[in-house]
Amino acid sequence: MRYFIIGVITLIAFAVVAGFFVAGSPTKERMRKFDSQRLENLQSLQSSVIYYWQKHRALPASLDVLQNANLGQLFSRDPETNAEYEYAPGGGETFTLCATFAQSGNVSGIMSFPKPVPVGAGGDAGMWDWEHGVGRTCFTRTIDRNAYEPFPKN
Repeated sequence: MRYFIIGVITLIAFAVVAGFFVAGSPTKERMRKFDSQRLENLQSLQSSVIYYWQKHRALPASLDVLQNANLGQLFSRDPETNAEYEYAPGGGETFTLCATFAQSGNVSGIMSFPKPVPVGAGGDAGMWDWEHGVGRTCFTRTIDRNAYEPFPKN
Protein backbone atom coordinates (compact mmCIF):
# COMPACT_ATOMS: atom_id res chain seq x y z
CA MET A 1 0.00 0.00 0.00
CA ARG A 2 2.87 2.35 0.81
CA TYR A 3 4.36 1.95 -2.69
CA PHE A 4 0.97 2.53 -4.24
CA ILE A 5 0.56 5.87 -2.38
CA ILE A 6 4.09 6.97 -3.37
CA GLY A 7 3.32 6.04 -6.98
CA VAL A 8 0.07 8.04 -6.99
CA ILE A 9 1.76 11.09 -5.46
CA THR A 10 4.58 10.84 -8.03
CA LEU A 11 2.06 10.54 -10.86
CA ILE A 12 0.11 13.60 -9.65
CA ALA A 13 3.32 15.64 -9.28
CA PHE A 14 4.37 14.62 -12.78
CA ALA A 15 0.95 15.63 -14.16
CA VAL A 16 1.16 19.07 -12.51
CA VAL A 17 4.68 19.70 -13.85
CA ALA A 18 3.68 18.47 -17.32
CA GLY A 19 0.66 20.77 -17.21
CA PHE A 20 2.93 23.79 -16.70
CA PHE A 21 5.03 22.74 -19.69
CA VAL A 22 2.00 22.25 -21.93
CA ALA A 23 -0.16 25.18 -20.82
CA GLY A 24 2.55 27.51 -19.56
CA SER A 25 2.82 29.10 -16.17
CA PRO A 26 0.00 31.25 -14.81
CA THR A 27 2.30 34.29 -15.06
CA LYS A 28 3.02 33.69 -18.75
CA GLU A 29 -0.68 33.14 -19.44
CA ARG A 30 -1.50 36.40 -17.66
CA MET A 31 1.13 38.23 -19.74
CA ARG A 32 -0.25 36.64 -22.92
CA LYS A 33 -3.77 37.82 -22.08
CA PHE A 34 -2.59 41.37 -21.41
CA ASP A 35 -0.69 41.41 -24.72
CA SER A 36 -3.72 40.07 -26.54
CA GLN A 37 -5.87 42.82 -25.01
CA ARG A 38 -3.26 45.43 -25.98
CA LEU A 39 -3.41 44.28 -29.59
CA GLU A 40 -7.21 44.35 -29.59
CA ASN A 41 -7.11 47.88 -28.18
CA LEU A 42 -4.59 49.03 -30.81
CA GLN A 43 -6.69 47.51 -33.58
CA SER A 44 -9.74 49.33 -32.26
CA LEU A 45 -7.80 52.59 -32.07
CA GLN A 46 -6.54 52.06 -35.61
CA SER A 47 -10.10 51.58 -36.85
CA SER A 48 -11.22 54.72 -35.01
CA VAL A 49 -8.38 56.75 -36.52
CA ILE A 50 -9.31 55.51 -40.01
CA TYR A 51 -13.01 56.28 -39.44
CA TYR A 52 -12.13 59.76 -38.15
CA TRP A 53 -9.94 60.34 -41.21
CA GLN A 54 -12.72 59.17 -43.56
CA LYS A 55 -15.19 61.52 -41.87
CA HIS A 56 -12.96 64.61 -41.43
CA ARG A 57 -10.33 64.07 -44.16
CA ALA A 58 -7.67 64.66 -41.52
CA LEU A 59 -6.01 62.61 -38.81
CA PRO A 60 -6.98 63.35 -35.21
CA ALA A 61 -4.42 65.42 -33.36
CA SER A 62 -4.54 63.14 -30.31
CA LEU A 63 -6.40 60.24 -28.73
CA ASP A 64 -8.38 62.81 -26.74
CA VAL A 65 -9.86 64.07 -30.01
CA LEU A 66 -11.05 60.52 -30.74
CA GLN A 67 -12.54 60.20 -27.25
CA ASN A 68 -14.53 63.40 -27.85
CA ALA A 69 -15.67 62.45 -31.38
CA ASN A 70 -18.53 60.18 -30.28
CA LEU A 71 -16.99 57.05 -31.78
CA GLY A 72 -18.14 54.80 -28.97
CA GLN A 73 -16.02 53.52 -26.13
CA LEU A 74 -12.31 53.64 -26.89
CA PHE A 75 -9.81 51.59 -24.93
CA SER A 76 -6.88 53.98 -25.08
CA ARG A 77 -5.15 52.72 -21.93
CA ASP A 78 -3.00 49.70 -21.24
CA PRO A 79 -5.04 47.04 -19.39
CA GLU A 80 -2.20 46.27 -16.97
CA THR A 81 -0.46 49.58 -16.29
CA ASN A 82 -3.30 51.99 -17.16
CA ALA A 83 -0.77 54.04 -19.15
CA GLU A 84 -2.20 55.71 -22.23
CA TYR A 85 -1.18 54.19 -25.56
CA GLU A 86 1.01 56.41 -27.67
CA TYR A 87 -0.47 57.94 -30.81
CA ALA A 88 1.26 60.33 -33.17
CA PRO A 89 -0.14 61.69 -36.41
CA GLY A 90 2.44 61.91 -39.17
CA GLY A 91 2.47 63.62 -42.51
CA GLY A 92 -0.50 63.08 -44.82
CA GLU A 93 -2.33 59.86 -43.98
CA THR A 94 0.42 58.33 -41.81
CA PHE A 95 0.10 57.75 -38.08
CA THR A 96 1.82 55.70 -35.38
CA LEU A 97 0.42 53.67 -32.48
CA CYS A 98 2.73 52.37 -29.74
CA ALA A 99 2.37 50.00 -26.78
CA THR A 100 4.64 48.06 -24.45
CA PHE A 101 4.39 44.27 -24.70
CA ALA A 102 5.38 41.60 -22.19
CA GLN A 103 6.03 38.84 -24.73
CA SER A 104 6.99 38.49 -28.35
CA GLY A 105 3.97 38.37 -30.64
CA ASN A 106 5.09 35.27 -32.48
CA VAL A 107 5.91 33.02 -29.51
CA SER A 108 4.19 29.65 -29.97
CA GLY A 109 1.84 31.24 -32.49
CA ILE A 110 -0.21 32.74 -29.66
CA MET A 111 -1.04 35.85 -31.63
CA SER A 112 -1.57 35.27 -35.30
CA PHE A 113 -3.53 37.93 -37.12
CA PRO A 114 -4.60 37.71 -40.73
CA LYS A 115 -2.44 39.47 -43.27
CA PRO A 116 -4.74 39.97 -46.24
CA VAL A 117 -3.44 40.10 -49.76
CA PRO A 118 -3.29 43.71 -50.99
CA VAL A 119 -6.41 44.80 -52.84
CA GLY A 120 -6.13 47.04 -55.90
CA ALA A 121 -3.31 49.56 -56.06
CA GLY A 122 -1.65 49.37 -52.68
CA GLY A 123 -4.27 47.73 -50.52
CA ASP A 124 -4.21 47.65 -46.73
CA ALA A 125 -2.10 44.56 -46.07
CA GLY A 126 0.31 46.53 -43.87
CA MET A 127 -2.56 47.67 -41.69
CA TRP A 128 -2.92 44.14 -40.30
CA ASP A 129 0.71 43.39 -39.47
CA TRP A 130 0.84 43.26 -35.66
CA GLU A 131 4.01 41.25 -35.03
CA HIS A 132 5.96 42.65 -32.10
CA GLY A 133 8.82 41.93 -29.76
CA VAL A 134 9.13 42.38 -26.03
CA GLY A 135 8.99 45.96 -24.83
CA ARG A 136 7.87 49.16 -26.51
CA THR A 137 6.76 48.57 -30.08
CA CYS A 138 5.37 51.10 -32.53
CA PHE A 139 3.19 50.38 -35.56
CA THR A 140 3.33 52.96 -38.33
CA ARG A 141 0.28 52.97 -40.58
CA THR A 142 -0.52 54.79 -43.80
CA ILE A 143 -4.16 55.01 -44.78
CA ASP A 144 -4.63 53.84 -48.36
CA ARG A 145 -7.18 56.09 -50.09
CA ASN A 146 -8.08 53.21 -52.44
CA ALA A 147 -8.98 50.93 -49.55
CA TYR A 148 -10.53 53.62 -47.31
CA GLU A 149 -12.25 56.35 -49.29
CA PRO A 150 -13.24 59.53 -47.47
CA PHE A 151 -16.96 59.83 -46.80
CA PRO A 152 -18.84 62.29 -49.02
CA LYS A 153 -19.32 65.70 -47.45
CA ASN A 154 -22.89 66.68 -46.70
